[in-house]
Amino acid sequence: MTFTSDAKEKSATIWQKNFTHPFIRELHQGILPEEKFRYYLLQDRYYLRQLQALYRQIAEKTEHAKIRVFFEQGGKRLVAGEQAIRNTLFQEMGISNNEIKQVPMAEVPYHYVSHMYRQLIYSPTVSFASLLPCALLYQEIGLTLNQTGSPHPYYQTWIDTCITEESMAIVSEFQQLLNECYEQASTAEQQQMLEAFHISTYMEYAFWEMAYHRKTWGDETYA
Repeated sequence: MTFTSDAKEKSATIWQKNFTHPFIRELHQGILPEEKFRYYLLQDRYYLRQLQALYRQIAEKTEHAKIRVFFEQGGKRLVAGEQAIRNTLFQEMGISNNEIKQVPMAEVPYHYVSHMYRQLIYSPTVSFASLLPCALLYQEIGLTLNQTGSPHPYYQTWIDTCITEESMAIVSEFQQLLNECYEQASTAEQQQMLEAFHISTYMEYAFWEMAYHRKTWGDETYA
């Protein structure tokens, strides 16, 4: 068994729920209200910026040469590619710098990023494991939705970003490295890796939920 197979088995229920969340279903159908997608993009922007900082932390702290190279090269390309496409969507949707400043980071991305940073307490490898659900889920969701595509041009653009040739190659390398680390890890560290992945999978679902209801903190919503 590999890390990916063990992790997806542990998180099977919540993993599948990500594919059927109303945000994803309506995005696929092209009927998702644009203000919800807009809010998602703004919050995702905060998440991606924090992800870049976490990549640097893992690269600095890891003793695994392959992981260091991955985060210094492949990881950077993955985030840079996602940011470039999102910048294009920002321009097409007229999301201004002023609007960005007016929308603060919501509770879910704050806790999601905090969770991934917290894994550094255990090891850079455990933090590495907490990053996989985002990359792998987006790829699998993108492949599923692209079978029929979305009639909405913004939403099809988003789907396309999930399944570029470069991003899929990077996600494949991501899994290979984690599988190697998993084989070499102690039983205790393996369990920490699986738990980190599991929590991140829940946070991915929470992200869709936050965007769909435009949640900020607690029960408050963005006006």
